[in-house]
Amino acid sequence: MSSLLRLIPICAALAVAIAGSNAFAESRIGGVSLKEYKGATGAPAGSPPAALYYANDVYSGETVTTPDAGGTVLQFHDNTLLRVGSSSTVVLDRFVYDPQSRTGDAAIKFTKGIFRFVTGDIKNKDNVKLTTPTATLTIRGTNFKLVVNSDGTIVEVKSGHVEVHPCGNSNETRLVGPGEAVQISTACNGVKAVALGNVPTDGTTDGGGPGGGGDEGGDHEPSAGSRGCGVCDGGF
Repeated sequence: MSSLLRLIPICAALAVAIAGSNAFAESRIGGVSLKEYKGATGAPAGSPPAALYYANDVYSGETVTTPDAGGTVLQFHDNTLLRVGSSSTVVLDRFVYDPQSRTGDAAIKFTKGIFRFVTGDIKNKDNVKLTTPTATLTIRGTNFKLVVNSDGTIVEVKSGHVEVHPCGNSNETRLVGPGEAVQISTACNGVKAVALGNVPTDGTTDGGGPGGGGDEGGDHEPSAGSRGCGVCDGGF
């Protein structure tokens, strides 16, 4: 009897650990697809920042940060790519995807920096909520660059379209197409056109590889990471 009594707390502790592990696994939304480590860190909700290496998982509620001259590339469950340039911060609120119906729900907050967002297989793209401090974006099958700095938000579209909704009380909505760029300032005074030559560039967001500014090949070969492997089974 005494042996059984000693086992009760052990079993209870194991049950709690397993439940916590399952909850963590269910919140996994993708992983790192850039082989080269360029200083990116990720902080899942309630956890301290840790280095994000190739094939590491990323989770709902995680904040991803890059240093000066740093960067990373994230791939979500539907093959959407998010290229994160230097000195950038983004909050991955959620990315839920059903591969059978190819539908899902996502929310990402771009706090500061430079990014390239390339949509994947998700069909109901209206459910992908992208926000910055000065704009809300609705995607239409898109490859676009996003800059968030002290002047506001810049959207430059490479392919597809992006609906831009500026901050403030304005009912204005601007549909931005390929080869166009617009800015929404911190003054929240509407959407204004920007010359493509005035849009900042970055090696991670504008370089080669899938979804980049160039057309070079990419990183596909899986490799295990210390936080959990998102590509070891062949995909995120």
